Amino acid sequence: TLYDVGGNTGKWALRCCKFNENIAVTLLDLPQQIVLAKENIANAGFSDRIDFHAVDMLSDAPLPGEADIWWMSQFLDCFSPEQIISILSKIASVMKPGAKLCIMELFWDAQRFEATSFSLNASSLYFT
Repeated sequence: TLYDVGGNTGKWALRCCKFNENIAVTLLDLPQQIVLAKENIANAGFSDRIDFHAVDMLSDAPLPGEADIWWMSQFLDCFSPEQIISILSKIASVMKPGAKLCIMELFWDAQRFEATSFSLNASSLYFT
């Protein structure tokens, strides 16, 4: 099982399931985002392999902990350094032994040079 933290519209979860027929994904995001993701997943015919867990990662709400892999893509850069530490600590506290945390972040707005920020934005998967 794989958790897609901040899974947004479900686009990545769909790609993941299309790539590997043996994987199950649980998308974790805000309740209002889950509504949109559920619609996209149902329209694509993957409701049987993609589950949902509505949660505000900044709240004290409990997280599930069954995943083998926790995936975040361009999620943490939406938060302050203190919030990032809080989110990662919350996840670490519920990860089962042997689980992996995979993070793909650009932090485009934390770059030293403006050209670097521009390049990261121009090549970001988020905007495709």
